Amino acid sequence: ELRHELDDVAAALRTLTAEQRETIALRFFGGLSAREAAEAMGKQEGTIRGLQFRAIAALRRALGIPGPPAEPRDEEHEQG
Repeated sequence: ELRHELDDVAAALRTLTAEQRETIALRFFGGLSAREAAEAMGKQEGTIRGLQFRAIAALRRALGIPGPPAEPRDEEHEQG
């Protein structure tokens, strides 16, 4: 059972872009902060956060894991 789950995770990781895989590897397997990963990849911290967000969303989809519920949008705050 565990081996099957690991195979599923490995297959899901292969669906990511190279940048997304690198971000996940540095952040979660390497234990780097977003800032440290950004420095290592020569990118802005916000770019790393975006890559991480999209990678996690893609992994959830590939593994059939529902994401967290969407937060209600604050229309008034967005306009101001």
